[in-house]
Amino acid sequence: MKREAFAAGKFYPGSAKELKSFIKEAVSGCDSGNQERQLKGILVPHAGYVYSGKTAAMGHARLKDKKISTVIIMGSGHVKYLDKAAVPASDIFSTPLGEIEIDAQLKKEFLSSGFFLEDESAHLREHSIEV
Repeated sequence: MKREAFAAGKFYPGSAKELKSFIKEAVSGCDSGNQERQLKGILVPHAGYVYSGKTAAMGHARLKDKKISTVIIMGSGHVKYLDKAAVPASDIFSTPLGEIEIDAQLKKEFLSSGFFLEDESAHLREHSIEV
């Protein structure tokens, strides 16, 4: 199952060409920071790119030249109240830049922890992770 891009064209450019152009402009001049330090995570805003894209780009610039095998994206929920964190039932997130496969094994481990539940409806119209 694939989760289609919901916020493309609303919170950020909807075409691959426009999105690549925006990202290139946003990251230009961003400092990649102290590359000696081991990075554990970044926290970036999820508002529309015209409002917070440059700030998010500064956070993502810290990932430059890092060897990363797994990325865990967490976001706030705006569309559905939940007692637990929701992982999507989808296997793939679709974006204007291509499709992103969800790690099935890691998802299984999250679900077995008791802190997460599988709920596709919590993700269908949610923008925080996508943005």
